[in-house]
Amino acid sequence: MVKVMVKIFVYFSFVFLFSFAPECKNIYKSFFNETEKTHNEKEYKKISLQRISFYSLSPDETDNDPETFSCGKINYKKYQIIAVSRDLFFGPNKEKHLCNKKAKIILNTGEEIEGIIFDTMHPRYTKSADILVKNKETAFSLGVKIGEIVIFE
Repeated sequence: MVKVMVKIFVYFSFVFLFSFAPECKNIYKSFFNETEKTHNEKEYKKISLQRISFYSLSPDETDNDPETFSCGKINYKKYQIIAVSRDLFFGPNKEKHLCNKKAKIILNTGEEIEGIIFDTMHPRYTKSADILVKNKETAFSLGVKIGEIVIFE
């Protein structure tokens, strides 16, 4: 909630500045990447998801080595890890073409979650994403949602 309020405050501050100093436009664009993507963050794909869920590193929700993801090891406390279903994760030649791609999940509530695709889901899921959270209780409390994912290059 605080993060959203800060973003709103900063947004309106920039809007106010624009009325007096049009040269501030580049500062605004660099702060809010959502409005105009840089050449490093071009929109790659926008996919509707049938299921968006949350998971923890609990042994019953992962494989034998919970701290090793499909794309390898990563500081999962530093990055928001996103797992996607295998139909999305693997390319036509079974290559892991989405490893380490930035992504934004947009829930049907309008909430957005940004992270890095670094893991896969159980094979029974298709057109789905799973977001890593700190514990099982948090995962259960957030429930299952629908929405879409935007994957950036």
